[in-house]
This record gives sequence, C-alpha cells and structure tokens, in this order.
Amino acid sequence: MYCGPLESINFPTDWAGTATMHDVLEHVVDPVAALKETARIAKRLIVDFPDFDASEGRHHWKLTEHLWMFSRAELISIIQGAGFQVIKTDSPIPGKFVVYAERCKIKRPRILVPPGIGDIYWIMVKMRGFLKAHGLGLPEIWIDAPDDKKRSLGFVHKIPFVATGGYHETVIPPDTPLAGWEARTGTKATDPVRREAYKKDGRHAFPNVEGFDWFLSWNGSMNVGRRLEDTEYETDWDIPFFVSIEETQFGERFEVDGPYIIACFFSSRMYRKWLDELPAPEIYEMLSTIHDNTGMRIVLTGAAWDQSSLINGALLRMDEKHGRLVNMIGKTTLDEYFGLLRSSSGCIGFPAGNTMMGPALGKPTVLIWNGFFPPGFHRNACIKKNHVPKVTSDGGPKIASAFLRILKA
Repeated sequence: MYCGPLESINFPTDWAGTATMHDVLEHVVDPVAALKETARIAKRLIVDFPDFDASEGRHHWKLTEHLWMFSRAELISIIQGAGFQVIKTDSPIPGKFVVYAERCKIKRPRILVPPGIGDIYWIMVKMRGFLKAHGLGLPEIWIDAPDDKKRSLGFVHKIPFVATGGYHETVIPPDTPLAGWEARTGTKATDPVRREAYKKDGRHAFPNVEGFDWFLSWNGSMNVGRRLEDTEYETDWDIPFFVSIEETQFGERFEVDGPYIIACFFSSRMYRKWLDELPAPEIYEMLSTIHDNTGMRIVLTGAAWDQSSLINGALLRMDEKHGRLVNMIGKTTLDEYFGLLRSSSGCIGFPAGNTMMGPALGKPTVLIWNGFFPPGFHRNACIKKNHVPKVTSDGGPKIASAFLRILKA
C-alpha cells in the first residue's frame, strides 16, 4: 500500500494497466491534477462518482466532506481533458454513476541515452529543462546497449517524468562500436555521434540518431571538467524517485547487526588507476578503521559481474576471520540496492552510478577520486544543493578520517 497524495508517490509512467477511483474525486482538492497524473500512470480508468443530480443521490450533498459535486457531463469533460477517451458510462446502483475510459494514444518522443546509471543521472537532472526548451512532452527513454551489462533500465523506471522504453541493441559491426565499447574492449570508437558526445565539450543533444528522435549525453563536457549548470538547458538536481514496496521492505528487513555502511569497489579497466594508488590492503585498513570507530558493518555491494572483481575477492579474504564486511555483491536487484542505500548510514567507494546515488539520496558520502578525471569532476558529477560529497585521494587513513568526520557531522 502506498499512502499519500497521488502526485507525491511518483509512480513510474505506465505502471498500471487500470486505475480505479471509487468515491475519491469528490474529496480531492485538485481532481484535474489527480486525473492527469492517473493518465500518466495507467492506460485505463474507472471512476465511481455520486450522482448528485439524481433524487437517490441527494444524501451525497455533504458540504463539509465533498469538495466537488460534478454533473455527469462535467465529470466526463474533465476526464477527457486529462487525456482519456470515455468508452461508456453506467449506473450500477441508484445515486451512483460510473465512467469507463481509456488513455488517448499519444506519440512520445523517443530518446536514446548512454548505458550507465551515472550517465543517465546527469541526463535526468537536465531532462526537464531539455523538454521545456524543445516543447516536448513526456519522453520514452531507450538505453544504448553495447554489451551484456544491462542493469540501468530499472533506474529509468524509477523516474516519474519519463517513460521506460527498452535497450537499443546494436546492429553496427564491431569495427564501429557503440558508446562504452571503447573503454571495455580497447577498440577505437568510430561512430561520430558517440565520439563527439563522449569526447568533446560541445553538443549534448543529437537529433535523428538511429531511428530515435534524440540522442542525449553530457559525458563530453563532464569529461573536460565543465559543470552541468554551465551547459545549455536548466539543471535540477532534485529529481524525484519512485520508492517501491520491494525497495522499502528490503531495506527495512535487511538482516545485519545495527546500522551499516554501503561500500562499492571495482577493478575493471578504468579503476585500475584507483587501485594503483589505493591497493586492497590499504582499502581494507580504511574500512576496518571505519568499522572499529563506529561499530557499523561494511556492506559490499555491486552488480553480478562485480563478483569476480579482484579487489572484492581480496577484501573478503582479508576479512575472513574478522566479520567486518558483509558480502551483498550481485545479490540484489536495483530496487533492493536502493533499499539498502536508503536504510544505510552512509556510502563510501569508487565513483560509479550506484555510489553517486548516495548524495542523490542525501546520504553522507565519500567518493574516492584520483587524477583520471579533471579537477572539479566530483562536484559536477553529483552535487545536490549544499550537499557535496567529500573527495580525497590522500590514502586510506585520511579517507577514513574524512568519512568519520561527515558521519559525526
């Protein structure tokens, strides 16, 4: 059960097949807004409403309870104005009438985005500004899928001002790889749109790409150290997220003794530079310091492919006789990971889409950076109002001290 004003729940777009409203709209402060939100969420609608004009419906005239006393024609009019087509009406009992409606068919702009959660997060903080600037309605988001690492569609599904499309499988030969391929295979990307989007500080919106209305990416400007606020279109870091029952219950029922801290470490190609500066023994010493000073367990998280990560295997071996770490790598859905993060006391680790959700959700966060990215990238990547994640590459003890300070604060 989700409790609260409908517009505050942030249900995913197209989340329901049918929405029913039984004795609801006459009590709602803004029935038009509620119906428009329902049209975003559901494809079909059933509204049960008092028949105020019928002799059997006179008892519904409750002036301190019912805010709206629409006639049949008035109710049908606002339902149609909210984006529904009325299919039929009925009077199942005296004093009531029911309206059955279906959402009108609409053509949504189709937008292609890069595959990473962090990449998509940067786009979403710009998305509403982009849509407003181009006069576009609610878009359908498709994700570039250059390989088998497909986990970010669930992230898009959590954002209520877009619709979830799917993964865009490549039909381009391997010698012209898609976004992300170059970093993972060492192959030189030759696709001009993605090369510009990822490597250059310039355009961020590319029209008519591979059958999509737009391809969006802010990676190029981010990778040269520019702030998102200094690029075109309005920036809004306070994007809403849908909090599912699965997410809430998993966080509440996660079995670990007392408060805990989320940690994420990786050893794929880009992160080897991190491990050169901060090897596994130093990371474990850092985590041990945090645990021993707070009493909090450290929950290692990550996707299924991170289970074979050399750094995670090394950390777990070091901890075999100590019990400071809890291994949840590859053991959660994306919703469950959000549940863990929401219920945690903080987040620490290498920069990635999942760790950037720490500051996005207002959690005390330390992201460990080095010279791989330009100065200022950390603030550009995940700043939210006055909450700036602490940044350091000064070694394990100083990182631990920084994290303990912000936990105390």
